[in-house]
Amino acid sequence: MLELDGKGIKVRPLGGEIGRASAMKMCYAALTKGSQALWITLLIAAEIMGLSEELRLELLGSRSAVYKDMERQIPGVAIKSRRWVGEMKEIASTFENIGLPADFHLAAAEIFNFVGHTPLAEEMPETLDTTCTLMETIDLFAKWLKEMGLH
Repeated sequence: MLELDGKGIKVRPLGGEIGRASAMKMCYAALTKGSQALWITLLIAAEIMGLSEELRLELLGSRSAVYKDMERQIPGVAIKSRRWVGEMKEIASTFENIGLPADFHLAAAEIFNFVGHTPLAEEMPETLDTTCTLMETIDLFAKWLKEMGLH
C-alpha cells in the first residue's frame, strides 16, 4: 500500500494487526458522518422552531468554520445518505462491543434514513442542483418531515 502514497492517496500505516483499518474507518466515519447527522438534526429543529436565522448568525459568530463545513457538506448529503444508514449501524455495534453507548449512531442512522427518503435523495451526483443552499436544503427536509406527518 505504501507505493500509493503521494499519488492522490495519503497512506497512513496502522500496523499489521487485522481489523485496525476497519476500526479506524469506524472512528473516522463516526466523526465525519456522525457530525453531519447531528448538524442536519439541529438545523431541522431550528427551522421548525423558527430559529434558523438566529442560529445561523450565532454559528457564524462563534463557530464559523463549522458553519462553512455545514454549507459545503449538507446540501449533497441526501444522495449518499441511504448507504450511510448501514455504516452508522456498524459504528453503533462497534462502539457497543467495546462498552460505549450505541444510541448516538443509531439515531444518526435514523436521520440518514429519513434524509434518504426525501425528494433530494432521488438526485444523482450528475443532476444534483449545486445552487441549493444549506438553508434551502434544511427547509426542504423540514417540509418533508411535516409532509410525512412526523412534525
